Amino acid sequence: MCIWTVLGPRWPKGYEAQVENTSPDLWRTESLYDFGKTGEQRVTDDIWRTQCVEAVGNRIIIDVNDKMVVDFVDEKETYRQGLWRSSSTILGVNYRNVMVRPLPDDPEAALTVGKKGLPLLK
Repeated sequence: MCIWTVLGPRWPKGYEAQVENTSPDLWRTESLYDFGKTGEQRVTDDIWRTQCVEAVGNRIIIDVNDKMVVDFVDEKETYRQGLWRSSSTILGVNYRNVMVRPLPDDPEAALTVGKKGLPLLK
């Protein structure tokens, strides 16, 4: 799942929350591609799972099965706007019950709306 994607002549640029484990590289589910590599396979590809991706300011939060696995603050603010898109470079990735909603611009309000009880970084 990609957020703040900028379309271009090659692979789209943006933040990508991985949703697969079968490729030979170490960017697994629970990774933020190019920003935070997991390397471990904690969930299998053959089961349904819940993945929540939130972008609040320059902070990207990824929950898998209600467990926070990525809490990344991009100090460079690499991407701040763009499109949401689903993506897969392998066959067999399926999505169901996809929900997308805009969050308020205020970081504290956005975290309150997104996930109750999520810590606010100062």
